[in-house]
Amino acid sequence: MPADPFLQLKYIVRVAAELPANFLRWVVMGEHALSRRMFWERLGYLPIIPGTPGKRLLIDANGHGEYNQIHTFLRLFKVRYPDWAVVLMSWNPEIVELASTQAHVDRGVFAPWDISGIANRYLRAIHPAVFVSVDQVRLPFVVKAAKRLGARTIVISACLPEVYITSVHLKKPLAYRFYADFDRICVADDSDRVNYERIGCDPRRLTVSGYMKFDAEFLRISDAERVRLVQELGLGGARGIWVAGSVRPGEEGIVLDAFAEVRRRLPGVRLILAPRYVKDVALAQAAADARGVPWALRSLLKDAAAGDGMIILDTYGELSQLYGIADVTFIGNSLLSGDRYALGQNMAEPLVHGKPIFFGPHMNKWRKLTAQLKEGWDKLEVRDAAELADGVCRLLSDAELCGRVRRHTQAVASEYAGAVERNFEEVARMVDAVADTRSQAREPHGIHAA
Repeated sequence: MPADPFLQLKYIVRVAAELPANFLRWVVMGEHALSRRMFWERLGYLPIIPGTPGKRLLIDANGHGEYNQIHTFLRLFKVRYPDWAVVLMSWNPEIVELASTQAHVDRGVFAPWDISGIANRYLRAIHPAVFVSVDQVRLPFVVKAAKRLGARTIVISACLPEVYITSVHLKKPLAYRFYADFDRICVADDSDRVNYERIGCDPRRLTVSGYMKFDAEFLRISDAERVRLVQELGLGGARGIWVAGSVRPGEEGIVLDAFAEVRRRLPGVRLILAPRYVKDVALAQAAADARGVPWALRSLLKDAAAGDGMIILDTYGELSQLYGIADVTFIGNSLLSGDRYALGQNMAEPLVHGKPIFFGPHMNKWRKLTAQLKEGWDKLEVRDAAELADGVCRLLSDAELCGRVRRHTQAVASEYAGAVERNFEEVARMVDAVADTRSQAREPHGIHAA
């Protein structure tokens, strides 16, 4: 019985209330290229799924962070199991569109509304033999439907910070004891194992396999790619390159105040500012105009020079590469808290490049990592524009200090190596078990009698 017996009813009422408006926006008006597909697939009406029901893996990678974790994982999977079909589901249209171009994904589909009847119809259409959830579990009824159909179920790279236990993010999954429907839960580290046991998970289902966010082989770029990007962005003559990523509304002004001071002290430093969402680009433009900071949009730089101001990233999917050309970085959603949980933004992308990372005080999800980084230099945590500007200037003007911080960051990143392979092997054991069960079912009766 859920902690709140009306929780699912509230969800159903909300979905039903929004359905007419969603039909108008997504189907009638076609809000974006995939919106019609999104409406019907979220109701559980799917196209023909490739592969056979006994050889399908369904992987839930709802968010950008989850999607970024699985590129190397999927490559390993397809090498070992080329005859299995991989179906990737997400709520996010950008991820579904990207999945359609991913060589190791056979079909990208929209995740359904998490209602029992819809989930059952959805899972019957896919009929996966193995169901994989990445990092967080947000759809407990989809998991239950997978179990009812006989799928093996596993969470990989499972992260459960203490703040999540009482947050709204997992209220419904925790109420419906999602962990009881998974055969295996591969947690990121010992603290996550403790938190899973705290919420009631059977310890026998848990194994520590590492956090795949910080073992992202595909994020790294070659020297040739780095040179190409620097030239394309017109940054060849920069005294230093600073990338501020996932900047939330309200933070762009703080970052630009810091940049103005950096430019005063160190002329020639260039800033690439990436709003958390492309829709927030206008906020960055307005904040720059108000401060007299020249700017250029990334999408136009192939046809126009960037000048000597900042570059605003208005394209999707490039931020991870741009961290690779940075001398210093800043992680947004950390100077100002987006909500009372103050989780902070994903630090994996700059970390895998080994770049010095500045961040604000609101990083509750990443406390272990921020503590590790501050052991290399405690000035990486900043509270305002003045501290951010001072930190950036010190690193860019002191090669010895910058090198020391970079080496420490790289050492921290190396602690997370091998997580993809460990999580993959846990899934491979399930896939092999499915194959063994199928093989035994085909054996003639009495073959073992002797």
